Amino acid sequence: MVNTSEIHSEFTSIEGVTLLKRESFQDNRGSFFRLLCTETLSDSFPGLTFVQSNVSYNPTPGTVRGLHGQKQPYSETKLVTCIDGSIYDVVVDMREHSPTFLRHEAFSLTSPSVSIMVPPGCVHGFQTTRPGSIVHYNVSQKHIPEYEIIINPFDPTLAIHWPLPVSLISPKDNGAPYL
Repeated sequence: MVNTSEIHSEFTSIEGVTLLKRESFQDNRGSFFRLLCTETLSDSFPGLTFVQSNVSYNPTPGTVRGLHGQKQPYSETKLVTCIDGSIYDVVVDMREHSPTFLRHEAFSLTSPSVSIMVPPGCVHGFQTTRPGSIVHYNVSQKHIPEYEIIINPFDPTLAIHWPLPVSLISPKDNGAPYL
């Protein structure tokens, strides 16, 4: 039997952005894994607690949500998981003193056994690549609108290559400022 709380971490090119892969137990009924285990996460991310759990349902492929984050003192850590469908997930480093400041990295999330940990000081957004994509994310801070960071996902400085033509985007995201 597999330890169902086992999580393997893979570091990315942006410091603090971590890909988490969970082991699952499989039998003739299907599979089982823990989406969140604070005890296991605390080994790699000491002191991290989540205060909010969010889900977004996205019926249309090509939908873009983001790029979003929060400023200090309400900077947040996000644990992002695509629990159905698939997304092209983008993280941008907005930490001015970071060696990867303004660098972005993209991840294809297609399985609920894989998540991306987005650290404080980074913004996050995604594009759905299949119909009916459902995204779950745990957040370490509650949403404080006055501290929100929104960056236009089409900012030419970032030059993010979205894999599909954009089918839907909120007016707020589409009208967000460029860097």
